[in-house]
Amino acid sequence: MTLMIRVKEGQCNCGCGEEAGRDFRQGHDAKLKSALIKAHLAGEKVTVDGRTASARTVSERRGWGHFLQRASERRSGGQRRRVSVKVGRWTYDGEVVSVKGGVAKVRFATRDGETRTVERAVNEL
Repeated sequence: MTLMIRVKEGQCNCGCGEEAGRDFRQGHDAKLKSALIKAHLAGEKVTVDGRTASARTVSERRGWGHFLQRASERRSGGQRRRVSVKVGRWTYDGEVVSVKGGVAKVRFATRDGETRTVERAVNEL
């Protein structure tokens, strides 16, 4: 299956066909990113205005290549970011397991071997 996007002058670039004063209607850039990520992970081609290319090529033209890279790493169990996190008076080495809305979940092992997860603001790590 191929993701097909047709864009006309004055319409949203996600391919929905709605009128837009700019490239996208509000939130529609996220819809397009999501569709490109799904196409990339499934190995599907993307057709934009009659020209077929890989989802990676289309994403990189928009400056979104890093979103596809991150999705590929997550799917393959890629490397997680190692960080130090202070809990109480102790500092532990852990790994960032997810980031949402500027808050990172960090998993670490206590000195007793117990696995715990804490949330920290991304700018604190």
